[in-house]
Amino acid sequence: QWTLGLYQRDADRRDRFVFELFDIDNVDVTEVRSQAAFAEVTYALPALPFDLTGGLRYVREQVGGFEMDRGLAYPDQDAVYTSFNPRAIVAWRANEAWRVYLSAAKGYRSGQLQPMVSSALAGPLGIELPRALHDDSIWSYELGAKAWLRGGQLELEGALYHSDWRNVAVRIPLGGTGFNGLINSPGTTTNGVEARVLWRLGPAWTVHLNASYADAQYAGSVPGTGITKG
Repeated sequence: QWTLGLYQRDADRRDRFVFELFDIDNVDVTEVRSQAAFAEVTYALPALPFDLTGGLRYVREQVGGFEMDRGLAYPDQDAVYTSFNPRAIVAWRANEAWRVYLSAAKGYRSGQLQPMVSSALAGPLGIELPRALHDDSIWSYELGAKAWLRGGQLELEGALYHSDWRNVAVRIPLGGTGFNGLINSPGTTTNGVEARVLWRLGPAWTVHLNASYADAQYAGSVPGTGITKG
């Protein structure tokens, strides 16, 4: 089994922010142009009860635009983000009813531009803000099983997972102004377990039971934000 694809996204956003106390009348126009190419192949081994899946997605995203404050235009800003995002799955067909799988995959989100309002307020306060934030990414690992029992009347699913999310964007307060800036953080680490039961009582009734537990922690402290490791 195989899948090939191309993806295109064009997004335009216009914001106006007025705050008379600080003499702010800001217009922010952001343009995002994103392209991606992806492919995935699943191969069922002919002599063994295993399915092997491998996939890859390439993303390129360009973020640009301009801002004006009370008619004064700021220089155009531009940032380009690219990423290769792989995925791999090994699935074991234990028998007709049970499947066990192990997967690893990378997720990705492009960065963003710092609003000029935040930059203008941060300067006099001695707070350094990046003009463009780094992209963030997450690696997720999962071990799970699925079962179809009693002729399909009963379905069971369960999984253990671990994820490392890096460069997560967070807000940093700008003194007592009531405004925030944006900075990248070390990210988060999450461990969890999920389970699901589906029981078909008959043609008119189905019972679902879902449960999950997650333990998420900050991977590091972020000065000036109140975020601490743990």
